[in-house]
Amino acid sequence: MNDIIVKNDFFDLQTINEIFNQCQNLTNGKEFIDTRGIFKGSVIAWQSQLLNSNININGLDHVLGKTLELFENTAKVLELSYVRLYLPWDIHCDMKRKNVIDIESDPFYNVLVPLHDVDSRTIIFDQQSSGYNEFWRYKEENPQHPNPITQELWDQYLSMCWPEDRLWLTIKEILPSQKAGQLVAFKRDLFHSSDNFHLRNAGPKHFLQIILNKKHEQNSN
Repeated sequence: MNDIIVKNDFFDLQTINEIFNQCQNLTNGKEFIDTRGIFKGSVIAWQSQLLNSNININGLDHVLGKTLELFENTAKVLELSYVRLYLPWDIHCDMKRKNVIDIESDPFYNVLVPLHDVDSRTIIFDQQSSGYNEFWRYKEENPQHPNPITQELWDQYLSMCWPEDRLWLTIKEILPSQKAGQLVAFKRDLFHSSDNFHLRNAGPKHFLQIILNKKHEQNSN
C-alpha cells in the first residue's frame, strides 16, 4: 500500500456527525502540554481514549470496520482516541506508544478521521524514524539536508515550528484540507506536523486518531 492514503467521502456524514456530537460531550480525557516546542507550557490537546473503555459512542464500530477493511484485515487497532487539538502538534512521528506493547504486530499506519471541516492540513515529510517519536533525536543522528524546505513554504505552513528544524526536512506531501467524512492515513515512521491552523481558525479541530499495527503473517486471519 502507499505510504500515504487519502480517501475523501469515505465515511457517511450522518455517522461522522453523530460521532462528533457524542464526542463533544465527553469529560473523561487527558490534557497534553507542550514540553519542548514553541508553545512550551501551553495545552496543545485534549484526548479521550475510546478503545477498551466504558465509553460507548454510536458509530465507532462502523468507522473501525471500514478502516480495517481498507487494509484488507492485515491491521489491528492499537489505539483509538478522540482528539481536540487547540494548537499545532510540533514535528514528530508515532512509532512508539506509551504503555502499549504488542509482540504479535508491528507499527503500521496512523489514521486520522476529521469530525468537521477545518482549514487545516497535515504536512508529511520524507524523513523517517528508526524507532522513536522525537524529531530532536533525528537531528542528532542525521546531517542537515542539502536541499531543505524553502523558507517561503516553511513560513506559509510551519511558522510555529523551531526555525532550525527546516534545515533537516523535505516535503513528501501536503495533505488536503480536512473534511468530515475523510480518511487520512500514513505510515507511522514518517515525521509529520500539523500546519499553523491556529492562525486561521477560532477554535480547536476535532478528529479521531486510530493507531494501527500490522499483524504478523501467521496472525493475519
